[in-house]
Amino acid sequence: MNHLAHLYLSGSQPEILLGNFIADFLTPVQQRALPDELQQGLRLHLLIDKTVDTNMMFKKSVALLRSTQGKYAPVVADIFYDYLLVEEWSQFTICPYIKFKSKIYAQLGFHTSWSLPIVVHSRIDRMLDNDFLRSYESREHIPHTFSFLKKRVKFENQFDHALRDFNTSHETLLIHFNQVFPTIIDAVTSHGVILQN
Repeated sequence: MNHLAHLYLSGSQPEILLGNFIADFLTPVQQRALPDELQQGLRLHLLIDKTVDTNMMFKKSVALLRSTQGKYAPVVADIFYDYLLVEEWSQFTICPYIKFKSKIYAQLGFHTSWSLPIVVHSRIDRMLDNDFLRSYESREHIPHTFSFLKKRVKFENQFDHALRDFNTSHETLLIHFNQVFPTIIDAVTSHGVILQN
C-alpha cells in the first residue's frame, strides 16, 4: 500500500495518521526518536505493510508485474493499489473522495506542531502544495507519479512503462485488490483503528 491507502487506514486520529504517513520518510533511528503520540501510527504502518506483504493475492500482483518491473514490482504494485482504491472508493466509504482529501490535508497541515526532521516537514509541505492525492484520481496521472519515484531510485527501472503495465494487467489487479484490501481493513480494525465513513 502506498500513501493513499495508509492514510485511509489511519482512521480519524491525527497523531496516528501523521505517524503512519511519515514512517517511510524516516530512518530507523529517526523512527525510534518519534514522540510517543506518533509511535502508534508508526506501529500501524508496520502492521499494514506486514499484512500486505504476506498476503498471497498481493504476491500474485507482484508476480504479474515482475516480468516488466523486475525488482521494483512490489513498489509498483503498492502504487497501483492506491489507484485501484480510488476506483473502488465507494465500496469502502460513503465519504466523497474530494471531502476525504480535504480532511487529510487539514490533518497533515498540523505537522509543524511536532518536532520532526526538517526534511520531513519540507516533504509534507511540498506534497500538500502539489495536491498529491489528486494524482490517484485518474490512471492518466500514473506517468507523473512514477516520474517522481524515478528520481529517487538508484537502479535501472521500467517506470516509464507503468501506465502500460497498469492498463494491461488492470482486470487481474482489480480482482487481487478486492481480495486484499478487506483483509487489511480487518487487520487495522482488529488493531483498534476506527475507519472514517
